[in-house]
Order: sequence, then structure tokens, then C-alpha cells
Amino acid sequence: MARPQGSSGTKQLTTEQRQRVRTLYFDAALSQADIHRITGYTKAQIRTAIRAHDATAGRSTGRPRSLTPAQEEELVQYVTSSKKTRRMGLLELSTIIFAGVYGLWVIKHALYRLGFRRYVARKKPPITERTRILRETWAKEHEHWTPEQWAKILWTDETWVVGGPYRK
Repeated sequence: MARPQGSSGTKQLTTEQRQRVRTLYFDAALSQADIHRITGYTKAQIRTAIRAHDATAGRSTGRPRSLTPAQEEELVQYVTSSKKTRRMGLLELSTIIFAGVYGLWVIKHALYRLGFRRYVARKKPPITERTRILRETWAKEHEHWTPEQWAKILWTDETWVVGGPYRK
């Protein structure tokens, strides 16, 4: 399972990076577009650095995060390791991974910030003997198909078309 993308958005420039932008703009007389091309910083970052009173970066606001990046990575590794761990409750995750040091909300917000969301788990229908034989026969018939033949097929997930108690 691939890890979801974390927070989007750009980071604030450090004091050294802001000083470099200001030097390129005021001393070298380069345009903002030229600075963007040279440094790769966003135009908003460059504009903010130029308009600032000095090159000193502002302090970060807000409460510091409880979990370190290493702990967040450990949490993600554990959650994505198996179906059982994916379905664990948040408090249970806290107890197992961090010995209950961090509460439910810390775990919940860390996972949310890292792109994980809570959904009802899908239930797949059981494979009957008849279905198994049909699938095996189909697989043997199509074993030697060329990539061009496979490209002509429109694939759908037929598992969820089944009615009865297996709708979720």
C-alpha cells in the first residue's frame, strides 16, 4: 500500500535563503522571475523575502507537534503493515506503538495530516468452488495474450457488482 501524500504547501524560507534572495534582488538587480529560475523558490516566497523589513525569518507559530518525524514514520509503517493493524482503533495504536504516552487525538491528527482517512472496510464475497474453477479456466484461456490484446479490454472491478450482504 502506497503511503498517502502528506501536507501540500511550501515551506518558509530560512534566514540564509531569504538573505540570498534579497542579495540577488537588491545587489545583483535581478528580477523576481530570474531569481525564481535560479533558486527554484516560489514567486510568493521570493516576494515575501523582498518585502520583509530584514532577512530574518519569522518564528513558527502554533503548538509544536507531539510526535517527531521518526515517530510518525514508525506509526505509518505499523499501520500499513497488515490488514489487522490498518483496522485497529486509534487508542489501541497509541498503546501498542507508544506505550500509551500519546493520546487518541495526537494519533488521529498525525494520521490525518499524513493523508490517512477512516473508512468502512469493504467486505469481499467469498470465492466458491464454482467461481474458483471459472476464474482458473479464464486465466488459462488468456495466459498467452499479447499486450495489444490486453490493451483492448475495459477493466472494471466486478467484485463490487455482486448483490446480497456484500455491498460494503
